[in-house]
Amino acid sequence: MIDTVHLRHLVPPSLPLGDLLSRAPFLTRCGHTPAAGESSTYVLNLPRDDAVTLPQLTVSTTASGVWCTAALSVPKHLYGNNVVMVSDADMPRAFASVSRFVTQVCGFEFDAHHALVGRADYCYNFATGEANVAAYIDAGAVATVPRANRFKINSTTVAFVTKGRVIKLYGKYAQVSADRREGKATDDEWRAAEGKTRLEVTHRRRDALKRLAERHGLEDRRAHQLLTTDVAHSELGRALGLLGLDKPTRPVDTRMDILREKYGDTKRCRSLAAFLYYLDRYGEATWRRDAGGRYPAWYGYSRSTYMANVRLLRDAGAWVKADRQLPPLVLVWPEGRAARVS
Repeated sequence: MIDTVHLRHLVPPSLPLGDLLSRAPFLTRCGHTPAAGESSTYVLNLPRDDAVTLPQLTVSTTASGVWCTAALSVPKHLYGNNVVMVSDADMPRAFASVSRFVTQVCGFEFDAHHALVGRADYCYNFATGEANVAAYIDAGAVATVPRANRFKINSTTVAFVTKGRVIKLYGKYAQVSADRREGKATDDEWRAAEGKTRLEVTHRRRDALKRLAERHGLEDRRAHQLLTTDVAHSELGRALGLLGLDKPTRPVDTRMDILREKYGDTKRCRSLAAFLYYLDRYGEATWRRDAGGRYPAWYGYSRSTYMANVRLLRDAGAWVKADRQLPPLVLVWPEGRAARVS
């Protein structure tokens, strides 16, 4: 449930920058930044074969000191691929391995367990069957995620992107197949990815990770606190809810029946039915905003009314549409316990 992470550690002032850089083949990536004073970033030049599984090390000079960042895919580091989902049972070994590697390369004690998290990717592979992957992606693509920009690539990938978070749903088999053609994935990895619909939630930027820690009642964005199955399960569950995939995906011609079952033959039901008609006919241009001159300025719903209607449709299970009914996506704990997220 944990994939790519960035672990940041302050380099002790007792270790001069020149001594650290002389220990390994670091390459300068960028130099002077006028707005922030003297600032440089150095990247460890790893052999190509090792760059897949070993942490990518970056040393940066900042106003608060010299920082070392270890960026890695935890499952690739431990198992050689990221089709395998890692959990709490794997993290002590990952922390120990990263700590040992960075300490050996850089010459100071790097404590991955207590390092600050600069990025955290939580992921889950749903065994939907290859025939259903595109249907789930198309269903998730009609969702509206607050303050996020939507990006869709055919029926293989959909992503909702904000400055601090990315929610991504894609076919793992298609991604691994492309890597396999370039010699970046093995046949075993390729076969293991078949039929998997993958959900990833990426938290990036310091402020976003601080908010993540606060939401879970954590003192800080330390690795041993944020990189856990509990946090991953919660964040993935929230993403499923935003995409509307935690409930059955209804065929488009049954949504009116679902609304009548939920709200009765009421004004609210008729209002939501009209809202669905507008969405089906005009898409999200029904949200009143600049539509590039295609529609009059008064056209569509206000943002507040639009979002209120979306919440009511999600509650009824009539928000997401598909060509056929799809079962809800369910997160299963590594211990075997299943929990449907509402």
